[in-house]
Amino acid sequence: MPMKPISYVLSLWSLWHVSCEETLAVGEVWDWQRVGAQYAHRNGLAAKEQDTAITALLLRRKRAAEVMEKLQQGKERHASWLPALKSVKLKAREKIFEDRGPAIALYLGHDASIAVSQDGHVVCVLELERLFGVRYFRYSNKDSVFVGQVVHALSTVMDHCPGGFPSHFKHGLMVSDHVTHLSLASAIPLIVEEYVPVEKWHWVDHHEAHALLAYHSSPFRTALVVSYDGGGNDGSFNAYVGRVDQSVRLERIAQLDYNLGEFYGLLGSLLPEVSAGNQKAVCNKWLQNETVSWQEVQMPLLGVAGRLMGYSAISPADEQLTSILETLFESSGAVFGYAADAFGAFPFHNRAYNRRDIRATLPEQILEASCNSAESQRILAASIEKAFESTAVGIIWSLLQHVGLDKIEGLVLSGGCALSIRTNQRLYDRLISAGLGFFVPPAPNDCGLTVGALYSVTPPRVRQPLQYIGFELW
Repeated sequence: MPMKPISYVLSLWSLWHVSCEETLAVGEVWDWQRVGAQYAHRNGLAAKEQDTAITALLLRRKRAAEVMEKLQQGKERHASWLPALKSVKLKAREKIFEDRGPAIALYLGHDASIAVSQDGHVVCVLELERLFGVRYFRYSNKDSVFVGQVVHALSTVMDHCPGGFPSHFKHGLMVSDHVTHLSLASAIPLIVEEYVPVEKWHWVDHHEAHALLAYHSSPFRTALVVSYDGGGNDGSFNAYVGRVDQSVRLERIAQLDYNLGEFYGLLGSLLPEVSAGNQKAVCNKWLQNETVSWQEVQMPLLGVAGRLMGYSAISPADEQLTSILETLFESSGAVFGYAADAFGAFPFHNRAYNRRDIRATLPEQILEASCNSAESQRILAASIEKAFESTAVGIIWSLLQHVGLDKIEGLVLSGGCALSIRTNQRLYDRLISAGLGFFVPPAPNDCGLTVGALYSVTPPRVRQPLQYIGFELW
């Protein structure tokens, strides 16, 4: 078989004149290294390095001339014109970002919400307190009411989701909490699929959802992520490291026996101007020199923490009270029985869903400040806030040092306690002085859990601002 002249090899470039819309595999056909090597081999030039180089140069120049001709004709450079190197073909566009499908997530606890995404891009989020007009809305535990609420919420999202509502979902997600009855939560897939098919359902842990939302909406590639609040199915104080290596990963590195959030609210319940509650029974026992246990303190409402933070600015803190309170916060894991499971104190079937397992008595100084006068209560509030801040900052800073300040770009906070502005400011000041960044997502509390759940199966390819992605008025 006669050898083909180089003019023939170069003429193969004419096949390059296919339309850009036809295929991106042109790069595979026109691999200059492969074609040049084949030509050199056929012409006995393999041993002559300079001849092979000349061949490759001629091929390059021929291709360059054709590219320049197209550009001079006013055509925009297209990916199908690019020469592949080492026989690695240009991957087809539809294969680069394969469709990961639509997803829907629901959370049934307080601050309940529904969120929808398409291929990792959040399309809409509906906070159900806006729909039902009930602050911190949580679904009812009564079967008939529960089903009606779910249907109403789902129908609203289907009708009004600003980005449109998919006709089917690849993923359905439920965020776990420690309060909703399991029988009701397990009914969600059945109710949803009466209206729209879902290929697969997933359960996402409470703090994992908090952490996923915070990390993926942050500007950091590597970060320490801390999620802490009043408790979820996976504890109440978790730490993670988010990083990008071969893939994006969020790994839990600690689950700590603290419940700063619930304990902060419990202390706030001792302050009538904060909780609007009646602690006369507690104060009467104290006045009669009787011991008072934490189980006798009125259960805090969800708004108590926010009011306490503002109220704490009225008066200065007392150093002695602050020291006592710091000790209490350090043992705050006892607020819920499940937080003590790590020590084998409570069997699974007897986990505490209320505070009746708290046997410890209130310190005398706390009772005195709570029952004495309005001014002493305000000093107690300032002391509670100061103790919370110093405890939280100390714990989080120790985690930062454990991970390594030189190993991360910044700190990311999530969970209800991430709403503590004063604590955040103290952390920010220290981080800035250490050359690190700081980020708190727009919805660090339970309002953002459904977005975090979406990110567990379809994380965003690019950072998406999450402000103002709720519903318009209808």
